[in-house]
Amino acid sequence: ALKRHFAQHYCPARMRLVSFGSKPPKEQLSAAEEAFGSIPKAGAFAGEGMPACSKDPISHAQPVAWPENRLHKWVDIEGTTQHASLWLAFQLPDVSQSYAKQPFDYIDWVL
Repeated sequence: ALKRHFAQHYCPARMRLVSFGSKPPKEQLSAAEEAFGSIPKAGAFAGEGMPACSKDPISHAQPVAWPENRLHKWVDIEGTTQHASLWLAFQLPDVSQSYAKQPFDYIDWVL
């Protein structure tokens, strides 16, 4: 199952490369092509019985993480360590479409 997931989601169609440095862009592009150019389009782990590379990422917007019927519950939990800690997680809206359309606006909103 892990190899299937890897073959489907860790492939050239989903890769992004960021490069910076003192060398001219053409040299950086040549170095990237040399390093990554031999990866098959279907992905490094593609093979017999493996799924095709998925260009679009999976959206985790559904199912809703905290539906109404799971809210407003009281839970007593006994700790297993000497130190108490509390982690809070908040449901955030799915902003993937906004991010894809206007990445700088999304970054401004996050910051």
